[in-house]
Amino acid sequence: MKKVVIIGIVLLGLGLMFLGAEDSNSYNNLLPKPDKLLLYYNNQAIEVKSDSDYFNNIYDLIDNRFQKNIYISETSISVDDVKDIKSDIAVEYVYFQKNEMEFKGNTINYSKILFPLDKLFGEHMIFYNNAEYRSAPISNLKESKELVETVKKLFE
Repeated sequence: MKKVVIIGIVLLGLGLMFLGAEDSNSYNNLLPKPDKLLLYYNNQAIEVKSDSDYFNNIYDLIDNRFQKNIYISETSISVDDVKDIKSDIAVEYVYFQKNEMEFKGNTINYSKILFPLDKLFGEHMIFYNNAEYRSAPISNLKESKELVETVKKLFE
């Protein structure tokens, strides 16, 4: 009888945990906070350190773009495309240590993640693994006008 009660309590706890996850509209904290940010806009770049007020604001704005029904795949991207993205508008997460992300059965290794904010690549995360950039198209990534405006404001 005690086993049945314990199993029931465990199953109830797990059910509540999953129910809470279903009510969430985003994958908050899908990615660890980077050690610093690099912002790109109009052929310029600036560094935002982790102790800056803008750091957490930008991290949160990017984090809130991820929804529970997103899909991430991986494909190659040209060096020229990366240069074009950085000359337009983007945010890059920089990690001092290599990272690994498990997502829906795929393992992605990276030390940087580039988030284009333009129309062409705006639904991509571009992972850098110390050898090359690899694009990860994401379906159903929310657009963030506030993020774009925040980045532009820092270049004024």
